[in-house]
Amino acid sequence: MMAFRTLSSNETFYLLVATLIILPLFGCGPAKVEIPSKFIEYNLKDGTAAINYPEGWDAKGSGSRSRGMAYALFTKGDLEIRLDASFADSLASGGGMAQGMIGEMGGVENAMELPPEQMIQEKNRAWFEEKFKAYEEDEGELIRIPLGNAYVSEFSGQKNWLKIKGMRAAIMARDRSVSFHAFCPASKWKDFGPIYRKMFEELKAGVVE
Repeated sequence: MMAFRTLSSNETFYLLVATLIILPLFGCGPAKVEIPSKFIEYNLKDGTAAINYPEGWDAKGSGSRSRGMAYALFTKGDLEIRLDASFADSLASGGGMAQGMIGEMGGVENAMELPPEQMIQEKNRAWFEEKFKAYEEDEGELIRIPLGNAYVSEFSGQKNWLKIKGMRAAIMARDRSVSFHAFCPASKWKDFGPIYRKMFEELKAGVVE
């Protein structure tokens, strides 16, 4: 017959502490986020772009035409979508107004080896490599969306303990460049990847506020 002994007060205390530490680990996976069915239009304050984002997600942003910069951020749990508009990046890449001016002056031979969208995409890669561990991305492609010419890539990496998958793009929009990125837990990419792609492909010019 098996005998049971009564735990001492110290043993009971340590058992309780261990339980409090271990139990949360079983529920530390990504929080469940419903697949969005309704979307709301958000307008960047400098008027560079407008995006349809999922209803119920947290949304914030700022910026102005005079500052030459604007951003919008949409989050829900471990999912994130962000837009950044920049006048400086547009000038630096030879896109937007600068590209038009070069054209009017007859162009500069071999001034740009890459399209301006791809130049900005390459420049921004360092930020993603710093933000996400084990960062990798595909070759990407140049496409046209309502907002303008865009270079888009899909990527994967790790944010803290969480494996993520996402997409990012650089778009030339009139006299501004717009950087777009969206990511989610890798396990949710099958559901949210197509949604992110649709949001990106529907990006259009906004209205100055």
